[in-house]
Formats: sequence, structure tokens, C-alpha cells
Amino acid sequence: MNATSAVLSDDDSEKTTSLFQFWDKDIPDAVAELVRGVADANSTLNYLLFDDESATEFIQSEFGSDTVKLYRSCAIPAMRADLFRYCLFWRSA
Repeated sequence: MNATSAVLSDDDSEKTTSLFQFWDKDIPDAVAELVRGVADANSTLNYLLFDDESATEFIQSEFGSDTVKLYRSCAIPAMRADLFRYCLFWRSA
């Protein structure tokens, strides 16, 4: 299992800064408590938690099937988290 976080901000003052986290599948209770703490501590941010399924959907909608194949070919969750984070940064840039 792996977690990753990213905070993205737009220069446009009307847009909200977003905090993204990724956990590949079911989050253990102890970790879920920490994740809730991060969301609560950053209540002014647009908080989004992604798992494998929602990350795959994002990648498919933003980058297409070839990038989804690349994402699915990542051997371990940390690799998928890294690729997903790069996709988020790229799309938000």
C-alpha cells in the first residue's frame, strides 16, 4: 500500500488550491484516521482522495488508454502513485 499527497494551486485567485491524496485500495483504520486529520487540518483546501479506481478514471479521461496501460503496468503501488501525481501536476500546470 502507498500514500502520496500533492497540493496544487492556481494563480487565478478565484480558483481553489487543491490537496490530493492517493491510497491504492482500502485504507487501514489507523491510516484512515490520519487521512481524515490531514483533510480536517486543511479545511480551506479542496480535498480529494483517490484510489486505484478513481486514479484510473482520471488518467483515462485526461490522457487516454495508452497512459492507463502504463499506469496499470506499474509493478507496485508507489510507482502508480508517482505516475498519477505526475499526471495531476501535468494537467494542473
